[in-house]
This record gives sequence, C-alpha cells and structure tokens, in this order.
Amino acid sequence: LNHEGGMKVVVMEILKDDTVDGEKGKWLYVLMISPMWVEGGEWLESYQKFLIFLPDEMPVFDFEY
Repeated sequence: LNHEGGMKVVVMEILKDDTVDGEKGKWLYVLMISPMWVEGGEWLESYQKFLIFLPDEMPVFDFEY
C-alpha cells in the first residue's frame, strides 16, 4: 500500500481486528490486481492472493483506473 503509485488490490475479506508491533489495525485477505516490485527486489505478478495487516493510521486512497 505504501509504494510508488500505490498497491492495487481488491479486498476479498476483512478478517479480524488485531494489534501488531503496538499498532492497531485489521487483517485483510486481498487479491493484488497489478504487478509490482517489492523492497527485496522480487517481482510479484498480478492476481496473487495475500494476507496483509493494515494499520488503522495508514491512509488508504480509493482510485479508479
């Protein structure tokens, strides 16, 4: 989500509220709809499913393309 141009995902399921490293947020099951490079230099193809933690304080922007 914090990436050049954003991380384009479809939220498939909102799982549970949790606290990770002192930050409150939600666990989301998402489908990534655009490919992207990740910090470790790995290329991730589109249409992969991921479980991610989204902190409550992280801004989320809804863009249509």
